[in-house]
Amino acid sequence: MIILNAGVPRSGTVLVNAIVRELLRSVAPNVVQLNPHGAELVQVVRNLQATGQHIHATYLIHTHSWGPEVSARLAGDAHARTIVNYRDPRDVCVSLMKLHENELGVTMKAVELYFAHMEACARDTGALVLPYELLAAHTPSAIFQIARHLGLWPGLDRVAEIAEATSIDKHRGVMEEVKAGSRDHLIQRQNRKRVLIEDGETLINDRHIQSGRSGRWKTE
Repeated sequence: MIILNAGVPRSGTVLVNAIVRELLRSVAPNVVQLNPHGAELVQVVRNLQATGQHIHATYLIHTHSWGPEVSARLAGDAHARTIVNYRDPRDVCVSLMKLHENELGVTMKAVELYFAHMEACARDTGALVLPYELLAAHTPSAIFQIARHLGLWPGLDRVAEIAEATSIDKHRGVMEEVKAGSRDHLIQRQNRKRVLIEDGETLINDRHIQSGRSGRWKTE
C-alpha cells in the first residue's frame, strides 16, 4: 500500500506519520518510510506502481509537495490511501517563520501554495482530512479515524497506547535528543538561513515542537 501523508506543514503531519507507523507496527512491520518532494515524489509513485511493489509492501510517504500527476495516480489506485492536515493559516505562518527564520511576506506566499496543494489533493484522492485542532485536542478519536481510513479496526486499549506513544511529551523528548545529537539517524537539511537537524526515523527536527497553541498568531 502507498500511504501518502501530506498536507500543510506545521499542521500535525509528523504526528500523523507517527500514528500510522504505530498502527502498522503489528500488521505491516516492514514499512518503508520515504520523504520525497516535487519531481522526486512523482518518480517514486511511478516506480512503485510500475513494479507493483506497493501491492505486497507498505510505503509511508511524508511530503508537502505534490502535483496533479500524483493525485491522478493515487486516485485510481486501490492500494493507495491519502491523509492531509491543515491548520489556521495564520498559525502556520507564525510556526514556519519561527522554524525557518523567514520573513512574513515570503512565508505567506508559501502557505498560500501549500493550502492550494492540500485542497486539490483532498478533492482528487478522497483523502482523510484532519484539522490540526481536532488532532491535538481529540487525538484518540483522530487515531481511530486514521485506522479506519487504512482499513484497520484497533481496540480502544490499542488506541490509548498509540496516543501515549505519540504524545507531545514523547516527541519533545525526541527533539531534545536531536538537539543533543544522541539519535542514530540524524540528517542535516539546509534551508535559506540555517541548517535544520532532523531525526530520519521520526522526522522531528531540533526546532520541531513550539507552543502547539491554536490562535498563537494573536500574540506571537
